[in-house]
Amino acid sequence: MAITGTKESVMAYIESELRSMRIVWSTVGDRVIVIGLIVTAIVFASALAHYLSMPASDLPLTR
Repeated sequence: MAITGTKESVMAYIESELRSMRIVWSTVGDRVIVIGLIVTAIVFASALAHYLSMPASDLPLTR
């Protein structure tokens, strides 16, 4: 696909495409961060539940 027009219009087109791409990557990055935080919270909650279900004599810090 050829881009035709004046230099200014071509540069404006390229700039708008780059801005659009930045918005898409920003949205993807935000979702990845949120998913990572959710997974971290689930892992932490699971580990905490596991340790709370153990008798005090079996806890790793009391050996």
